[in-house]
Parts: sequence; C-alpha cells; structure tokens
Amino acid sequence: MRKIKLIWDFRARDVEHFAKHHAKHLEEYILNENYEYNLTGFEIKNEFHATAYLIVNESDMNKFTEILKPHRAIYFEE
Repeated sequence: MRKIKLIWDFRARDVEHFAKHHAKHLEEYILNENYEYNLTGFEIKNEFHATAYLIVNESDMNKFTEILKPHRAIYFEE
C-alpha cells in the first residue's frame, strides 16, 4: 500500500518551535486514534521555513485531510 506524507508548512523567524509543537500534537492525535502506522515528525528547511508531517496510508488520506487540514501532501517512499 502506498503512503502519503501530509505536510504543514510554517514560515517565521525561529520556526523550529512551531513545527516541533505541531508534530507533537499530530503524534498525540495518532496515538488517540490507535492508528496502525505512527510516523510523525518535523523538518527544518532553513531558519524561516519548517514543516511538520504525518505519514498515512493512501486509503486513509481523505479521512485525515478532512480532519487535520494539511497544507499539502506528497507520496512517501520508505
């Protein structure tokens, strides 16, 4: 089954804090939902841009996008 990386973009000074915080909430949400696949995190692109992400099965993408409202999504290769 293909995986989808749901992405939230953050742009500001010292943006790492915002991305880390959002990733923490994504992890809490996934644990509360007992979702089978638990891969969340954040990435620092530069000092003004960071992302938080959640990896989901392609078949579950619509469920998560409706609830969590990511900014974008891409296919994820393991």
